Amino acid sequence: MDASQPLLEARELSATANGQCLVSAVSLSVAAGDRLAIIGPNGAGKTTLLRMLCGTLRPSAGDVRFSGRRLETFSAAERALHMAVVGQTDQPDPRLAVIDYVELGRVPHAGLRRRSEQRDIAVEALRRTGLLPLLGRTIGSLSGGERQRAQLARAVAQEPKILFLDEPTNHLDPRARSELLDLVSQFGMTVVAVLHDLSLVTPFATRV
Repeated sequence: MDASQPLLEARELSATANGQCLVSAVSLSVAAGDRLAIIGPNGAGKTTLLRMLCGTLRPSAGDVRFSGRRLETFSAAERALHMAVVGQTDQPDPRLAVIDYVELGRVPHAGLRRRSEQRDIAVEALRRTGLLPLLGRTIGSLSGGERQRAQLARAVAQEPKILFLDEPTNHLDPRARSELLDLVSQFGMTVVAVLHDLSLVTPFATRV
């Protein structure tokens, strides 16, 4: 990729549903290393915009390019090699062991590395998110903050070029919210995050 080229670029993105305009003509670009926060009141279309940017929703108009290539030309499997998403409605099976859940992040890379290497990457993701002591616990036994970290660890294990977060601090207490975003900042990853708590935006985001 040309170093001067945005990692992600949206041009005149719009979304409509049932005759209602949800997002209108949004253009933006995200450079490698950016942490872009998307903010706005409830119902402003933040999640709809995020879904178009990560390819899970096709825009009604406009287009998204990743590394200069139209996102709609990527298969879901290809997108998963480059993008990881932590959504509001993710509900992992509570019976899963934490390590097994985090290893699901390696599914897009199946066959590309030895099995032992895949496990090592998942373990490192747990270490980076502070969950290594809990790797044998079940998802259902975790606190809300720990579960959010497990979802983050699964995304980190995916080794994405860009991480999408949809209100990742929902349902967390104020201290846990701040700690989670501090953790994401330390990863040095390119991030696009929908945030509803404005007090968290300035410490976290490089652009809004």
